[in-house]
Amino acid sequence: MNQEEIILQKFDTFENGSKFISENFQNLQKNYGDKFIAVKEDKILFNSDSFETLLEKLKKFQLNDIIIQFIPVKGEIILY
Repeated sequence: MNQEEIILQKFDTFENGSKFISENFQNLQKNYGDKFIAVKEDKILFNSDSFETLLEKLKKFQLNDIIIQFIPVKGEIILY
């Protein structure tokens, strides 16, 4: 796989993961509010209260195709 294909694959992974999170955000808040989640191919692989613990759970996975996102509780605002 050449460099351009790798970059396009990463963009696809990010776009698909972001779309899944956006389309399911209310349900994710209900089930995973105040947690970090790891998403791969429209599935939640793991969730955790801390980013470090989530990374430990993901050690056996290639992170290239996983989206990690913090899900705030309903009514909470996160500023970037």
